[in-house]
Amino acid sequence: MLCDKEKEIKEIKEGDRIHFHYSGTTLDGSEFETTFNDDPFEMIVGETKIIKGIEKTLLGMRENETIEVTFPPDEAYGFYDPAKVAVLHRSELPKNSVPAVGWMMKIGHYTVTVRAIDGDDITLDGNHPLVGEHVTFKIKVLKIV
Repeated sequence: MLCDKEKEIKEIKEGDRIHFHYSGTTLDGSEFETTFNDDPFEMIVGETKIIKGIEKTLLGMRENETIEVTFPPDEAYGFYDPAKVAVLHRSELPKNSVPAVGWMMKIGHYTVTVRAIDGDDITLDGNHPLVGEHVTFKIKVLKIV
């Protein structure tokens, strides 16, 4: 059984189930996502899909530790990939969908953004909206299970 002092120094390692809060901002300070006003995010380190930079940052952190770090695109949402852009015929979209430029929708397991509409041809972009951006995350570890 661990004493209180040993519990205090437990560090996050791969395979740990953890609970943490985070908020993400663009370099101009605009917040694009946060859990601080809601339930914390729960994940198993190494098994849950999350941006590379956050996962690498979490390794070695301790309960109640807070950090703020800026990630370049390769540690965040990656770089623009033209292979993630496709033109579909309107009939290939989900039934009853009425796409508009800028509209985001789910197709299978993918979230895509409607980039252009040319008659019945719809251009969809599967790149993350923050692709190519440097982003800053504030992370607060709450619990290591």
